[in-house]
Amino acid sequence: MKQQWTLFKRGRAAIGFGVALVSIGVLLSACAARSGAPAANIEEVLDLMSTSHTRWHTVQGQAVVVWTGTQGQQQEYELDFAVSQPAAARFASVKAHIAPVYDVWMSDGTYIYEINTAAGTYVRSQLPAFALDLSGMENPETGPDPVAIIHPFSMLIPSPVAQYIYPHWFAQQVNGSYQLLGEEEWLGRKVWKVECVTETATSLAWIDQSTGVILRFQQPDYVDFRITSVVFDESIDTEVFTLPADYAQE
Repeated sequence: MKQQWTLFKRGRAAIGFGVALVSIGVLLSACAARSGAPAANIEEVLDLMSTSHTRWHTVQGQAVVVWTGTQGQQQEYELDFAVSQPAAARFASVKAHIAPVYDVWMSDGTYIYEINTAAGTYVRSQLPAFALDLSGMENPETGPDPVAIIHPFSMLIPSPVAQYIYPHWFAQQVNGSYQLLGEEEWLGRKVWKVECVTETATSLAWIDQSTGVILRFQQPDYVDFRITSVVFDESIDTEVFTLPADYAQE
């Protein structure tokens, strides 16, 4: 598991859509008013997130993320996404403040493709075996130096959307203090509103009650993430995860 964690850190630093990814140890802020009395307890919600990958088979939709710099400058990115477990996925840049070289990241379950749709070219690499190994999530390591257990497939995905689709890290904040603020709706879906306070940040997440996926994420003056449309467990055409025949390998 520690080797996978190292690969995760290196991979996130090496690839991306042209936008810096947030550290998963720095979370969102609770500035919104607290809503009505929760119908579940926080332990149940954290367990929901820790087992989120077992609660859905496919997900597809669109998301927006806005980054705010130290001087108040903002960058907005819009992305399409589709995932079919265990390891087929497509994350595409729709709108970007800084245009990425590869605007699509795709896995067909065997290979990973970084695609430049404007040029009709791609870079291909083998999907590593660890991406399909969930044993570390089922039997996490324990000891004096705990780390968050990250879904192994999500480690490979350079899009920031992946860390919300696979939200396991949020439920594992070392020295984090959680509070369930109440129940709300987002995109017509019931969500739990959760506050987390760590030594470095206060955070807020809206968590889908059926799947554990984070549908909204805020950290004031840094990041505002929103899934703007989402559908779970509907069939996805395999063409979505298929490289066009006329694309050329770089």
